[in-house]
Amino acid sequence: MSKEWEEIYRKDGVLVGRWEQSAPGIAGSIGFDVADEKWSIRLRLSIEDGDAISPGLDMEWSPARPGELANFTYEIRTVCKPGEITISDSGTLIALGSGPAGFENANGFKTGFSVDLPANFVPAVRLAIEAAFAAAAGRKKERKERRRGA
Repeated sequence: MSKEWEEIYRKDGVLVGRWEQSAPGIAGSIGFDVADEKWSIRLRLSIEDGDAISPGLDMEWSPARPGELANFTYEIRTVCKPGEITISDSGTLIALGSGPAGFENANGFKTGFSVDLPANFVPAVRLAIEAAFAAAAGRKKERKERRRGA
C-alpha cells in the first residue's frame, strides 16, 4: 500500500495537504489534512462514496507527550454531505452528518462532533472542506461514467 501527500496551502502556521492512498487492485482513497506546522492538531477529511466526506480529528495527547497524536473521533463515524460541516469565523467546527450514501434516515437524526480550533485554522479548513467536496463530486462523476462505459 502506498500513500502520497502533497501540500496545497500553507499560511499563518497552518497547512493543508491532499493525500491519496492506494493498493494494487483496490480503488484509492483520497482525502485532505489540515494541521498546524508541529502536527499537534490534525483535521482529516476523507472522501466517501457519493458526494460525502468523513471528518476526523487527531490532537496531541498532552504537552507531556509531544508529537503523539490521539484520534478524538475514533468512535464517532460522521459522514457529512455538503452543508453538514462548517467552521465559524472564530474557529468553531461543527460536523453533523446524516450518514453514508444510501443510509435511510427517516427521522432526520444526525450525529457528529464540534471542536473549537484556533482562529488561524479557519481559512485552511474552509479551503479543505471545499476541496474535499469538489474531489468527492469528481469521484462520483468518474464512477458513473465507468459504470456507463462498462
